[in-house]
Amino acid sequence: MDKKAATEMFKLFHMNEKTDGQIMAIMKSHQRDKEVYTVGISFLKSPDNIITAMRDIYYEEPVCVAGIKALQLENKTENEILALMGKVISGVYNDRQKSVVEKCFAPYFKLNKKKTFQIFNLLKKTNYSYWISQTSIKVLAKRVNKMSDEELLALIELSDYNKDIIILCIQYFKSEEEVLKFTEKESLSDSLDFILGKAVHIIKWAGKTENQILEVLRRAHYQSDFCEAALPFIEKEENLLFVMKEGHNYGRMSEVGIPLLQLELKDYDGLLHVMQESNYEYLICSRCLALMNLPEKEESVLMNLVKATEYNKFVCRDVIIFLKSTKFVLDVITKTNFEKIVCCAGLPLLKLSSDILFVMSGSEYDSDVCEIGILLLETEEAIFYVMQATKFNTGVCRKGVKAIKAINSKKKKELNK
Repeated sequence: MDKKAATEMFKLFHMNEKTDGQIMAIMKSHQRDKEVYTVGISFLKSPDNIITAMRDIYYEEPVCVAGIKALQLENKTENEILALMGKVISGVYNDRQKSVVEKCFAPYFKLNKKKTFQIFNLLKKTNYSYWISQTSIKVLAKRVNKMSDEELLALIELSDYNKDIIILCIQYFKSEEEVLKFTEKESLSDSLDFILGKAVHIIKWAGKTENQILEVLRRAHYQSDFCEAALPFIEKEENLLFVMKEGHNYGRMSEVGIPLLQLELKDYDGLLHVMQESNYEYLICSRCLALMNLPEKEESVLMNLVKATEYNKFVCRDVIIFLKSTKFVLDVITKTNFEKIVCCAGLPLLKLSSDILFVMSGSEYDSDVCEIGILLLETEEAIFYVMQATKFNTGVCRKGVKAIKAINSKKKKELNK
C-alpha cells in the first residue's frame, strides 16, 4: 500500500477518535506495511506505544522520522530527549537501526550556542554517537575559533580526547608547544597523521635553526605535511635528504625537495654522492642520471657507476640501455640477481637466443620478462620451450604465437626471393 492510500484509509477509520490500542491493531493487521506504519504512528498518543510501533517495523527510517515527530521532542528538555532516545535505542539489535535512530534524534537537541561546555556534557551522555556529534560540532565550530588555548585544551580533555573534537579544535591553537604535545599521546597514534595535518599552519618555520626544525619534525614523527612545509627552510643537503627520506610520502617530498638540492649545479661526483646519500631513491636517481649525460659516457664509466651504487636496480635499469657489450649487459643483469626491471630493460640489447634464454631462466621465467624475451627468439622450439616453462601463461602464449607468426612470415619471404 502506498502512502496516499494509507492516508485515505486512516481518514475513513476516523483515527483521531480511536484509542492507541485500536490504532495499533489496525497497523498490525496490515502485516507490518511500512507506509501504513508511517501514517498510523502519527495518530498514537502514548510515547511507549510510539516506540513499540517503531520497534515492530524494525526501525525503518520513514517510520522513525514520523514516530519521533509524534513524540513532540521540540517541547522537551535535553534530558527528556536523552531519556526517550535511550528507550528507543534499547530495542535496536544492529548498527543500521542504531544509526537511523541517532540520525532522527540529532536535529531535536537544543544545542546552546553560547555555553559550549554544555554541548560536551550532552556528547558524553550519548557516548559520542556519530549523528549527534556531527550536529554538535557544527555548533562548536562557530565558537572554537575565538577560544584561548587553555579553553580548547579543556574542551578536548572533557571530550576524553575524542578524535573529531581534536581535529576541530587543534587548527585554532596558537601555541606550537600545545600542538606538539598531542604527539606524545599514545591513544592518538592511529589518527595522529590526520590530526597534525590540520595544525601544520601553526608552526612558524621561519626564524628557526635547522636543528630546531629537525627537533620539531622529530616530535611530530616526521608527519608528511610537517616535512613538506619545513623543507624550504632547510639548506644543508644532508638535512634535506634526511627529511625527504623520513617524510613517509617520498613522492610529495621529492616534488618539493629535489629543486632545493640544486642538482643541475653539481658535477658527476656530486650527483653520485646525492644518489648514495638518498639511499638510491628512485625519483632522485632518475633526476641525477638524466643530468649525467649517460649516452656520452664510455662503457667503463657506466660500469663503474653501477658498481659504485652497488648495482641498485633503479640505477641499473636506467644505465643498462646505454651499454653496447653483451658481456656488460649480462654482468649487470646477473649482479642484480635478475631483477625484473633490469631484465626487461636489458633483454632487447641481447642478440643470441642462448643469452636471451639465460636471462629468462635466471628470472625464474617471470611472465613480464618472458613476454619481452619470447619475441626475440628465432626458433619455434625455443618459443615452445619458454611457453611450457611459464606453464602456458596467457600473456606469454599470446606473445609466443605472435613470435611464431613472425618467424613463418620471414621464412615465406625468403622462399619467394
